[in-house]
Parts: sequence; C-alpha cells; structure tokens
Amino acid sequence: MSLLEDLMLELPKGYSFTPVELTQIQLAQSQLDDVARLEQVLEIEGHTVSGHAGQTRLNAAFGELRQSRHEASRQIEIIRRGMLTVDKPAKAGTRYTHSASRIRA
Repeated sequence: MSLLEDLMLELPKGYSFTPVELTQIQLAQSQLDDVARLEQVLEIEGHTVSGHAGQTRLNAAFGELRQSRHEASRQIEIIRRGMLTVDKPAKAGTRYTHSASRIRA
C-alpha cells in the first residue's frame, strides 16, 4: 500500500489534499522508496565494509538510511498535522487577519 493510500484512510470527513500536500506526499513516498533501496544495499553489503586501507568500517549506507528514515517521518508528520487542522474561513480577530495586516503594514 502506498503512502497516499494510507493517508487517504486517515482523512477527516470533508478534507481533501491541496496540490502542495500532494507534492509533499510524493516527496515523502520518494524518501520511503529510498529507504527501501538503502535497506536492500545493507542486506547485500552488510553493516560493515572494508575501508581503502583494509580496515573494517561502518557502511556509509547505514548513516544515509538513518537520515532518510528521519526525513520521511518528518515529512509524514507535517502532512498529518495539516490533516488535523482543517482551514476555516477567516474571521475578524483571527490569526489569518492578523498576519494579513502585518503583511500590508
């Protein structure tokens, strides 16, 4: 199941993804695909490899995998937070009107 399908199951009633959120979902899915590829590399090469002088060292894919997992989870969290805050029409005195007045000033 893809990330988009998973998120569609979690959508609040009446919510639909914006084009920006769909782009974020595509980026997060790409990151998850990278994680899967890096996991395959580690399965094939192992967690340690030989360095240029013959020493044993940690596979560089290990650190890259950790960073990729972190970034994918961060992107998914941003998307989920957006799903929890359904935009409401701007009313006088809300943060929307305050931010608009700061921009005009």
